[in-house]
Amino acid sequence: MAIPDSRPWWHRPKLVGAAVVGALVLVAGAVVGVRAMPVDCGGRDELVLVDEQCVGVADADSDFDFGRSEYADVVRTIREQNAAVADGPNVVSVVVLLAMTPEEESFELAEQVRHDALGAARAQLVHNRSGHTPRLKLLLANAGDRFEHWAEVVGRIDARQAAPDRVVAVTGLGQSLGTVHEAAEALSALGIPMVSSTLTSDEFDDVHGLLRPAPSNRAQGRAAAEWAFGGLGAESGRTAALVVDTNKEDRYPASLAEGFREGFEQLGGKVGEPTLRYNSGVDTGTTVAVLKSSLAGICAEGIDLVYFAGRGRDLALLVDQMATRDCPDGLLVLTGDDSLTESQLGEARFQSALADSKVRIVATSLAVTGAGELRAASTSNKNAHLVEQFIGGAGGVPELDRAALGDDGTVLSYDAVKTVAEAASGAPKDKPVSASVVGGMFDALRNERNVIGVSGPLSYGEDGSAVGKVVPLLEILPSGEPKLVFPELPAS
Repeated sequence: MAIPDSRPWWHRPKLVGAAVVGALVLVAGAVVGVRAMPVDCGGRDELVLVDEQCVGVADADSDFDFGRSEYADVVRTIREQNAAVADGPNVVSVVVLLAMTPEEESFELAEQVRHDALGAARAQLVHNRSGHTPRLKLLLANAGDRFEHWAEVVGRIDARQAAPDRVVAVTGLGQSLGTVHEAAEALSALGIPMVSSTLTSDEFDDVHGLLRPAPSNRAQGRAAAEWAFGGLGAESGRTAALVVDTNKEDRYPASLAEGFREGFEQLGGKVGEPTLRYNSGVDTGTTVAVLKSSLAGICAEGIDLVYFAGRGRDLALLVDQMATRDCPDGLLVLTGDDSLTESQLGEARFQSALADSKVRIVATSLAVTGAGELRAASTSNKNAHLVEQFIGGAGGVPELDRAALGDDGTVLSYDAVKTVAEAASGAPKDKPVSASVVGGMFDALRNERNVIGVSGPLSYGEDGSAVGKVVPLLEILPSGEPKLVFPELPAS
């Protein structure tokens, strides 16, 4: 989620035998294989065409952009940075596993995927220039629009643990979907450690070997509840309407709603009944009709605020409907980090609907974003030098573009690769660094709790979730611009 400068808005199974995992991958691969066929998806790259998507792991020297021209610059950057690192015992690879081929109805857009890759590439550059070893190569990987082809990729990542790639970890895994959970469980069973970028669902707490630097959904829900409750006057009934997406394939909404409900009720607030539900898994027309039917409960007398536990694209549909309804002026609508992208916020229709609805939208973000805000926050986070390396613009390092600097995905993707780099460089020097070594060093990161990221201190609990992170909140103005409302930053 972005703040002033930009984009602004929008989880331990026991280890099973390798034979079981191998069977899982082979079976799934066989099913996919009915439709998959080797094609020229980048020449020498081990990619296959599945449902018109190039799925698999790209080579370190690949110039393939997965059929998306938006990725050309970051693909070139990663290829050049990989080329600057010679193969050898002090070089390892990190796979950046993303949904590289999003479609029109996807939860994530190409611009967000590009930002995730840019954040990883910047972390690679900074680490390799630091003199610490091992140095890093990055391998971009695609699991399909909604990670539906994860089994095709996991086996290929496993094979690349061997030389010359020597894969030691996986980052990315950006969306809290059931298919992403399946992919993470399979990687865990293979002993491959992971650090996600923007995974927030608490349902990933059970995946062994997965660290998540982003604030969890429950943490976001509680933070929103605390901020909103403090702003409600004593004369208010302090009653909230709760709107929840019931799509069973999406792990994002449920724990978000639970976090808000728990936090709000613990403070003495009341969540109105019944809970207003819709299912994003159906066609858009039906989703719109169901959201429209929820307006009677949302705009009812005695409702002080609304908490929307769903994706940003559905929030836009709800705002569109609220513009046609006489709801109380200034009705507060709170939501999570999956808000709207910069391009969506810039759409005249959304801006008009937001103005006509007369509601206030405040969303949690996963990190402070934007060059000025990051610099201001670094005063208290004590990470000023790291922030300047991230932003760039000096020492021959190009400055990240405004949209990327305004996307919390860029920040968290950087912190994910930095976490891997810290684990790898802190490993004993008497043997080669491997996936098992990096996974073992995750315990050291938990014990020492002294890793500093662009988003601030990185501390991880036993379940891999982020500990003690401040959750920023942004208000989306009628102009489509986001305004940071919490925390209050020092003067920059």
